Amino acid sequence: MERLLKKSFLTMAIALFSVIAFAKNTAEPNAKYVSGKEYIEVTVPSGLPLLSTEKNSGIQVVEFFSYGCPHCGELEPVLEKWLKSKPENVQFYRIPVEWFRGWDNLGKAYFVAEQLKVTDKVNMALFDAVQNKKINPNDVKAIAAVFQEHAGISNDVFMKTFDSFGVNVSQTRGQQWVAGYKVRGVPTLVVDGRFLTDAAKAGSVETLPDIINYLVNLAAHPVKAQ
Repeated sequence: MERLLKKSFLTMAIALFSVIAFAKNTAEPNAKYVSGKEYIEVTVPSGLPLLSTEKNSGIQVVEFFSYGCPHCGELEPVLEKWLKSKPENVQFYRIPVEWFRGWDNLGKAYFVAEQLKVTDKVNMALFDAVQNKKINPNDVKAIAAVFQEHAGISNDVFMKTFDSFGVNVSQTRGQQWVAGYKVRGVPTLVVDGRFLTDAAKAGSVETLPDIINYLVNLAAHPVKAQ
């Protein structure tokens, strides 16, 4: 009788272990990327301002960057390609960081482009002007010249927008996000407010779009994607 009970207990234990193992494998079917390695899970900071007043149910992807960052310049062509084929449920935003002298001007330049709806015309040109042509970020007129050359924006319109209330609000709001997520390096990307990855974790900037897609899927289908 005792032997029979031991055998029954062993059978139940094996069955229970099999169920647990099956459940784990179902929840994490060959996870392509691993939390703590290619990305980390973060707590959504409280009190952050909205990046957009538009109501949508999409998954938010935010890139922290600077035109003064070489790695951001390397990522941009890869990111531009990803943006053309990104998942339809993704809402993408950029937030410039302002850690070094002149980077505040570069950040405002991004928000000027955004407000004037010429980001597609000047985005890569600004990277080229800062990274390759070595314009001085403290020289606002040199930045304005990029808008004139590539988007036909006059110096007067640029300066009026550069100093506008809307651009200043966007700049302040952006720095609240930088502080909220304790961003220490760029490019850094936050997906759904809960997953953070960067070039160092990805191993290369070319890998980042695939990791972003994985995290978007993880946010949308946490059980299936993990």
